Amino acid sequence: MGIGVLILAVIGLILLLLSPISFFILRRKGYKKMAIVVSFFPACVVLIPFFSFLFESELYFKSDAKKDLKELKVVLNDDFQILSNKIDGFPDYFQTTHLLISESDRNRLIEEITHSDNFKILSDNAKTLAFEMDWEESTKKIWNYRQGGFYKKELYENKTGYVPYQKHLFLKKDSDTLLLKITSR
Repeated sequence: MGIGVLILAVIGLILLLLSPISFFILRRKGYKKMAIVVSFFPACVVLIPFFSFLFESELYFKSDAKKDLKELKVVLNDDFQILSNKIDGFPDYFQTTHLLISESDRNRLIEEITHSDNFKILSDNAKTLAFEMDWEESTKKIWNYRQGGFYKKELYENKTGYVPYQKHLFLKKDSDTLLLKITSR
């Protein structure tokens, strides 16, 4: 855990401790409304980001999935369902999302992957190009593969001043479940 995160945690704890103290002091002096406002604000400043981080996996919606897929240049024409979403890691970020998509979307996506300019068929134990990328290289690349029973679309992006990340899309020809994995280090 970085020193910045530790400093933020200490500041958050101090704000949480000051919140009830300020409430009781102001209330005792006769400022009831001001006591509520002054104690409520620091608590919200600390607790809202804490709970949004704690429940980040449950706060992943279809609009978020569409945005992630759009970066991979993937559009789902039909309605889809989020089957599961799991987010792990801090400060590293690992997200695994399972989407139930229509058969027509699945077939169209497999067709797009196999007919892309950079489509390659890899052996089961071969490492993909995104896996071998230098995380420090400033670039954005998308690759398309068939490996084992999966059709894959992988994105690597490293913007200057941002943490580099990878997005992986996995499809099977006989399954309507799309797997989306996002990693940043």
